[in-house]
Amino acid sequence: MPLCRSAGFISCAPGARRSDSPMNCFDCHATDHVSSAAVATCRSCGSGVCGDHAYAFPQEIRALTGLGVSTKPLSARRILCGLCARAEHTR
Repeated sequence: MPLCRSAGFISCAPGARRSDSPMNCFDCHATDHVSSAAVATCRSCGSGVCGDHAYAFPQEIRALTGLGVSTKPLSARRILCGLCARAEHTR
């Protein structure tokens, strides 16, 4: 069964199928040369990150309403790797 079907998506790319090898954390591999399973993907660069290297930030959701923009009451979650988190949140 294609991964996109098992994840509940209606359609997927032609030929897409589930991979038998899990994605590993890029930061673990780059720094320690070890393989640890990724639990998320960086929203900015797309690299896999484990729980130790994942940074979660709130992201406001906005919608057009009438003559302006309305901010939704709940924030979404934005997962970033260490490098992207430092790049986006340093002054």
